[in-house]
Amino acid sequence: MSRRLELMRLLDGVTPTACERRAMAEMRAIVTDPRDILSAYTYDPGHFTVSAFVTDRAMSKLVLIRHSRVGAWLQPGGHIEPSDSSLESAARREICEETGLTQFESAPGLFDVDSHRVPAYRGQPSHRHFDLRFRMVASDDSLAPPPGGDEVAWVVFDDVPSLTADRSVLRSLQKLLGP
Repeated sequence: MSRRLELMRLLDGVTPTACERRAMAEMRAIVTDPRDILSAYTYDPGHFTVSAFVTDRAMSKLVLIRHSRVGAWLQPGGHIEPSDSSLESAARREICEETGLTQFESAPGLFDVDSHRVPAYRGQPSHRHFDLRFRMVASDDSLAPPPGGDEVAWVVFDDVPSLTADRSVLRSLQKLLGP
């Protein structure tokens, strides 16, 4: 299956919450754009990215990364590479690269969607990231970030709001906790 078809199927499987409706509308508006909207080099209006909310088996902790570039604690994620066999595999690769975690299970479909502006950086213009977010459960809690990489930590759910003010992370935490 082509990645664009996979993308459309993933989006079709989402019933957006009130907070996700704007992001979903933006994603649906560009999903048929003839440009490579999955490429990190498509800046107008932006491109799709992947990330994951990784919890422990007890559903008490969440993996967060202190992204030095933006100075915020966020979920693991990043750009989709041409070598990724699927959008979910791109999220799995990003988890491995950023946290060292290699064993995890995923929930079917997308967990969340988000759209946010990325500031200009190293010759790249400001653009939007249309983030496809998966839900994963780690088999163990052994973190092994790459040397020189960003700080990675397991954060107890109750402590997440004191560590990050990022609204999309806090919104997703609420989804994890349920109604």
